[in-house]
Amino acid sequence: MNNKGFGLKEFVIIIAVIFICFIIIMGIYKSNVSRLDDDSDDEIQETTDDVTYNDLETKLRNAASKYQDNTYQTTSDAVVSMIIKSDFLENEGYLDTIKDLKTKKPCEGYVEFNQDHMKITYKAYLKCDNYKTKGFDEDNLN
Repeated sequence: MNNKGFGLKEFVIIIAVIFICFIIIMGIYKSNVSRLDDDSDDEIQETTDDVTYNDLETKLRNAASKYQDNTYQTTSDAVVSMIIKSDFLENEGYLDTIKDLKTKKPCEGYVEFNQDHMKITYKAYLKCDNYKTKGFDEDNLN
């Protein structure tokens, strides 16, 4: 009997160890990426001098996306449309109050979420004292 080299058992064990290491590394990577995303949201709030209304719309859109990622389960063949209001996102803790850049009064807003099979889109609409997104519809706030 020749006992030199690797057998099937050893080969399977090595593959299993590599797979477990890969899973651990991916978990660490994902936690670091999500931490960077959270830090970038805080950074936008702190630098209010450079913030634009477009940045506020992006913040609203990102909050809706995080909410959907955490709560919405879908299939790849789904066709769904819904409105997510900014005050709802605030109450759920996904968004801080969005305020007008000049008057500092709270703004109203909503996000249109659309899924057409695998294609998912978010469109943010904002209404502040000094700004209103083109296509903003008051009826979507009711």
